[in-house]
Amino acid sequence: MARHNVQITDKELEILQLINDLGPSTSEKVHESADPKFEYLYVMRCIHGLVEKGFLRRIIINKKQLYMTSRNYNYIKSFLNNLNP
Repeated sequence: MARHNVQITDKELEILQLINDLGPSTSEKVHESADPKFEYLYVMRCIHGLVEKGFLRRIIINKKQLYMTSRNYNYIKSFLNNLNP
């Protein structure tokens, strides 16, 4: 997370917090636990964006893709707050 021009939307932050609370999760589990107004494709786009930005890690176990926060959620939130004082 050395990049200093990282932007994250409120919805991405919501998905990030959800994954942090759930622990390593499939996209299906995240979608089931997310706000009902979020469509599956939207959740997947958020997850993919968060992986690209370095906030989530993708791991593969038994041919299943699991997503987990790359660092502690409170650390990430503090990092983002320091970028946008």
